Amino acid sequence: MTKPELKILILTDGKIGDLMQCRGVASALTSATRISETVVTPGWLTSLPLPYMPLSAVDRQSTLMSTDADIIIASGRRTVPYMRALKKRRGRKCFAVFLKDPTMHHDVADMIWAPQHDQLSKPNSISTETSPHAFTAEKLDAARKTAAIRFAEFASPNVGLILGGNTKSVSWSEGSRQRLMSALQLLPTGTNVLVTSSRRTPQSLLKSVQQSLEPYDSTLWSGEESGGANPYLEMLAWCDRLIVTGDSHNMVSEALVCGCPVHVFRPDDLHKKMHRFLDALEAADLVQDISQGFDKQMGTPINATPLICAEIMKRYVADSGR
Repeated sequence: MTKPELKILILTDGKIGDLMQCRGVASALTSATRISETVVTPGWLTSLPLPYMPLSAVDRQSTLMSTDADIIIASGRRTVPYMRALKKRRGRKCFAVFLKDPTMHHDVADMIWAPQHDQLSKPNSISTETSPHAFTAEKLDAARKTAAIRFAEFASPNVGLILGGNTKSVSWSEGSRQRLMSALQLLPTGTNVLVTSSRRTPQSLLKSVQQSLEPYDSTLWSGEESGGANPYLEMLAWCDRLIVTGDSHNMVSEALVCGCPVHVFRPDDLHKKMHRFLDALEAADLVQDISQGFDKQMGTPINATPLICAEIMKRYVADSGR
C-alpha cells in the first residue's frame, strides 16, 4: 500500500530510546525521504521542569521554526517548549504528536501516546501495552536472510539473550548478576546462545554472562570490535526463543514482534512502572518470567506501531478536515 506523501519532523533531545520510537512511527506513516530529524539542545532555563518555559531568542529565530511539516512527532520533556512554539506558530497547519507522558504539559500536542503502565488518561491521549518501533515483517524477513549467513554455524535451537543495563532506577548489582547466571544455567543442553548488549550494559554483567555460558556454544556482541554491526535485528529474526532483561520497555516491546517465546529477567530495583508493564504481559501469557524456566512453547506477535499510526491518521484527518 502506498504511503501518503506527508512531511514529518522528528523532534528529540538525542536520547536513543525516544528517537527509535519516533522513527518507528514516522516510517510507518510516510516514506523515508519525507522525514527529517532535529535534535534540540535547550539552554538551562528552557530545560527547567516547569510549565510554559520560553524559548531563547536564538531558538525562536532558528530554521526549526520555519518547518513546513504536516506532522511533528516529538519525545522527551526537553522538546516540549519547541513543540509548543511550533504549534503556536503553525496552528492547524501541522498536527503535533507527543510520544510518552509529557507530565505537566498535556496540552502541548494534538495527540499523546503513552504506554499503559503510565496510566495516562486524557482526551487527547491513547495508550498501548507495548511501545512503537520500526520493526516490520518485511524487515524481519530481510534480517533472517542476513542471519542465515552471519549465524550459519548456529543451527536450531538458538536462544537470543538481549542485555540492557543500568538505568535511573536500576544499577546491576552482584545479586542481579548472580540470579541471571543461575537462570541461564537452566537452559537445555545443546542450546546455542546468541548475545547482544547495549551501550548501557556494564562490563561486570558481560563478564558474568560469559562465565555462565561456558557450557554452551555462544557468541557475544559487545560493540563493533566484536565484529560487524550490532546483530540485534538478525537475532530477533533468527532465534527460536528470546531472553530479555526487563530494564527496557523498548527492548521487551521489540522482542514481542517476533512471535517466538519471550522470557524476561527482572533485575533488582526495577521501577514500579516496569513491574506493572511486565505483570500485565505475564498475565496475558505474552511473556514468561525467566524464573519459571524455559517451557514456554509458543509466542504471539505483538506490534503496537500500526495501531498508533492508525489513530494518528484518524485524528490528523479529523483535525485538518482532509
